[in-house]
Amino acid sequence: MLCRSVLLTVALAAGASGDSASNSLRGARSLGGLGPVPESLLPSPAISVASGLFTETASCSNPGVGTKQAAQGPGGCVNVQPGIAGWEGARKQTVLSFVVEPCGMVAPHTHANAVEVNTVLKGGGVVAQLTTQTNEVHVSTVSEGDSFFFEQGSYHWWMNLGTEPLLTVGAFMNTDDPDVALMAFDEGAGVVGTLLDQTSLLNTMIGSSSGQKTTVELEPGQSPLFPRLTSAACAAARQQFNAKAAETEGSFQKNPADSKLFKPEELRSGTFGLSPSDTPVSCPKAPCGGGLRPLAGEVSTLSSHVSGSGQTVLPFNGGMALTSQGGGPPPAALCPGFSNVAGGKALVKFVVSYCGIVNVHTHTNAAEWNTVISGAGQVSYYQVNTGSKPQRVTMNVKKGDTFVFPRGAAHWWVNYSPMEQLVTVGGFTAAFPDTALLSQLFKQTQAIFPMVTSAVLGDAFVPSADSDSLFPLLATRSPKSCGGDQPCTSCA
Repeated sequence: MLCRSVLLTVALAAGASGDSASNSLRGARSLGGLGPVPESLLPSPAISVASGLFTETASCSNPGVGTKQAAQGPGGCVNVQPGIAGWEGARKQTVLSFVVEPCGMVAPHTHANAVEVNTVLKGGGVVAQLTTQTNEVHVSTVSEGDSFFFEQGSYHWWMNLGTEPLLTVGAFMNTDDPDVALMAFDEGAGVVGTLLDQTSLLNTMIGSSSGQKTTVELEPGQSPLFPRLTSAACAAARQQFNAKAAETEGSFQKNPADSKLFKPEELRSGTFGLSPSDTPVSCPKAPCGGGLRPLAGEVSTLSSHVSGSGQTVLPFNGGMALTSQGGGPPPAALCPGFSNVAGGKALVKFVVSYCGIVNVHTHTNAAEWNTVISGAGQVSYYQVNTGSKPQRVTMNVKKGDTFVFPRGAAHWWVNYSPMEQLVTVGGFTAAFPDTALLSQLFKQTQAIFPMVTSAVLGDAFVPSADSDSLFPLLATRSPKSCGGDQPCTSCA
């Protein structure tokens, strides 16, 4: 299946007017030299930020606040974050992280109520699923930077025959309570296990075996979802495995090589590129405050229920699609086989540069979620009802934290580190999320009806020189030439 991505770009109009340094907005307070403002989180029991989704060493240690370990066994574990606030107006998603140990497996199983999506952050392995339409098993080898998904209800399994843990971050789509059904013996818990009292029927429907185990024994409380091969069985499997022969060429379940969200060297070094191929959505000119790379499936013009299809996109609803008029259908490039998956979704990588900003904007057709995989920063959104308490939700986020921006909520990011990038992996609840910069509303209104901006912002309003950029830089950074791929000495 040919897959396509959306290069969600902001309309970059030429010629920003003026410099706002000498004119502050009415009631504004400069952050110059002060650093991040204090956190302002939603009141308990709401979870503004879920922490500790994964560890630096890809271990199955205790997860953080808002994260729970759904299953753990000799072969690995899965952590989930099912209760994060912010999904109002959109389908809920459950953010996840898998660890599959060397010689470990994720046993054959299904999720009847969820699509499962993963991006590999460390290690590699083999993934497979029986497609629900063709009854053909698709097998893919995955490595650092790859994204893959399992269809809703499909039988699927994983295996790690490498020598280091396989670590992923992803999501169960469209549910905050993903189900799981084991399909094999699974210590008597799976489908095959429940048929052992009907041997003839089992042999006819499935087949027979010697019954000799090739996996290590489970300890009390461990899940059969994560078995691990014995040393002898693992050595034999490594010797027998032929990755090239096993690979299903062009399989829909894994993104083509040229559309990886991350390069392996980025994940290993902790330094992430901002070239057009790394982050196709960036800013008008260098130095830049960051960039993003979105991945989505090709949405058919006949997919009337998928946001972003030919029947649902209006001519004026171009969002971040770059055309000569600043709107229209998004240009496409090769990326994961994600067509119409879970009603239309997009994955995304953000890289917020040294002293970088993601300018205040909204997505009217999508909620957005992100998990920090490198660095730290401060992210904020204005709740969709004026008068809510707190009105502005501000969160300090670090590696392993996940946060959600509600659909239609104005939101922004700031990386106050001069020496470390803020990098996330996440997604949108629409295949083609639209984007509207708040700065453009005021800049263009000022050009047409300055009496409006004078009334609502203060007299003699001058638009920011960065009004056209989704990724500006802190004006207080030094030296002024830093940002983009160049570290700074200070952001204050």
